[in-house]
Amino acid sequence: MKSKSYYFRWAISIMAVVLSYVGGMAQAKIGDNPTVIDPNSILELESPNQGLLMPRISLTATTNAAPLTTHIAGMTVYNTATQNDVLPGYYYNDGTKWVKVLTSGLGPLNTPTVIGTSPTNTLSITGLGSGNPLTDEILTIDPVTGRISKSSTSALIVEEQILHVAAGGQTQFPTPMPITDIDKINVYRNGARIGATMVNTTTIALEAGVICVPDDEIRIVQIK
Repeated sequence: MKSKSYYFRWAISIMAVVLSYVGGMAQAKIGDNPTVIDPNSILELESPNQGLLMPRISLTATTNAAPLTTHIAGMTVYNTATQNDVLPGYYYNDGTKWVKVLTSGLGPLNTPTVIGTSPTNTLSITGLGSGNPLTDEILTIDPVTGRISKSSTSALIVEEQILHVAAGGQTQFPTPMPITDIDKINVYRNGARIGATMVNTTTIALEAGVICVPDDEIRIVQIK
């Protein structure tokens, strides 16, 4: 009859073989089909009804590594605390601070930006910061699809002008661009602004009573 020490030595030998096998593997898989592993993964998880549960810890601030002892780039956790500048959610560490993993696509927000609706406002946005009118772009909406996109102000606000040297008795002049709104056209006679009316989509007429003499300068400034 074999002694207990024999079985103990046998169990230790089997465990050593298993550990040496696992330790020598370049890849590992946990879950279903453990023998089928993606060749590009060092660790693969597979399950039709279970997920990966990340460590749940309480952070104190994005600049504070606690409860870790130091910032470690690549560290990922689920924060459960609401304090200072951290909120519940996934955070990763970039080596100097904790960074919240956002799903909105808006990027880090220092102050709340609220998008809401009301009976009098179909859509309203509050909490926006100040912009730079020289470099900022503006939102545009396609009138057919409703798609929101961005455009530079220079592409939307276009000003063109043309200078005519008038003939005696002339009262009508062509515009630099097709007319879409007569209020977007300013007319100047020898530097003084005068009124004008629309004759057709490419022609304006000077205000009533204004008749040019030879060599009058008529400048038409038109905004698209």
